[in-house]
Amino acid sequence: MARRSVAGGAIAGAASRVRFAPTSNNLLVSSWDSVRALSPPDSRFVASWAFLFSLLVPLSSMEMRTILISFFWGGGGWWWLWCYLGVNFQQFSSYRSRIWACSSRFEIWGDRFRGGWEQCLIGFCTGVVPQGLRLYDADRNTLRFKAESDPALLDCCFEDESAALACCSDGSVRRYDLHSVSQDSVGLHEDVVFCVEYSQTTGQIVTGSLDRKLQLWDTKTRNVSPTGMITFDSDVSSLSVCGMYISVAAARNVYFYDMRNLTGPVKAKFSPLEYHIQCLQSSLEWNGYVAGSVDGVVVLNYLDDVVDGNMGYAFRCHPNSRNGRSNLVKINCIAIHPCKKIFVTGDDGGYAIAWDAQSKKKLLELPSYSGRVASMAYNHSGQLLAVAHNYYHEADTMVEEHRIFIEALDDFKRKPHLVKDPSNQT
Repeated sequence: MARRSVAGGAIAGAASRVRFAPTSNNLLVSSWDSVRALSPPDSRFVASWAFLFSLLVPLSSMEMRTILISFFWGGGGWWWLWCYLGVNFQQFSSYRSRIWACSSRFEIWGDRFRGGWEQCLIGFCTGVVPQGLRLYDADRNTLRFKAESDPALLDCCFEDESAALACCSDGSVRRYDLHSVSQDSVGLHEDVVFCVEYSQTTGQIVTGSLDRKLQLWDTKTRNVSPTGMITFDSDVSSLSVCGMYISVAAARNVYFYDMRNLTGPVKAKFSPLEYHIQCLQSSLEWNGYVAGSVDGVVVLNYLDDVVDGNMGYAFRCHPNSRNGRSNLVKINCIAIHPCKKIFVTGDDGGYAIAWDAQSKKKLLELPSYSGRVASMAYNHSGQLLAVAHNYYHEADTMVEEHRIFIEALDDFKRKPHLVKDPSNQT
């Protein structure tokens, strides 16, 4: 196993997603302008005014304060307690899942920027960091394509070897020609677009947004009006496309849709996760999906109820306890091996761990990274694993070191560890 960094050094901006091309080792990276150079006194000043504002604004006060809690929780320090005091203590426990979900969306020093109205607040503390789309040749370790973007790019995917798609914080969905360096808008949401996938089977773009809508766009007609739309009760946090089927994560639930008939889900799975789903990856070969939550629990479920009853399970990636409490580490990303029944989880603690889906055992724990593992992707053969690592260090000034690493996984010959059910762990 060997590790090397892409293009030999740090990348500009924090990576939101990495994707390998369908048939080559070209690597697509989307990034956003991360928070920089805001000293702790300044951040507390902005945060204090934001909290006072939340007490005066008659917006669903609980949601506003919950979102603000996430600012302080994600930013670190004791200042999030100000917001905690703004919430009725008797109701706090019932809003834990919402707080976890918001903290994964509106972190000041998070691994992804998710905009919307909060851009007004975060605008006080953003620097000038190039953000946009980049294409690397992972074999030659060279940069092949670069396109900067004013709005943050929160996800990306390949349409084919010559074109890529990206979703933006301004609600737009863009298509990039990787040869001519041209770009055009292929869709528009009412709010921040958080995830994008492309179906090679139907030639459609699938997007999920904070406007609680899943929309489909036909690349053949080049019409900015969606060809299909589904509205959910919660924000679409993650989605995955396999063949004709779409897997959608909204809150704690996963819905499966047939792209030929969007009138209703083929199936809805109510996951055993206690908190919101942060990431989701499905597999056509497995006929199931793997999902990770904001509190560090991973669940593997199958569409077939009989198979799911026998082989489905949930576990906590890091069951170690600190001070008598479980160490809750958010699962940021999941990558499924294209040829083997193996998946890899990446989390906020800097860990990337390979698991055997069938034997329920840990196969390999990669040497830990110094910051968050924001995104991962296997190449088409499963021999390379791209890992986006976003690192922040706060001393007198904010220092950033965002890198993309390529892990050459030659084998999984490590001593396996049996995965335990999270309900039995402390």
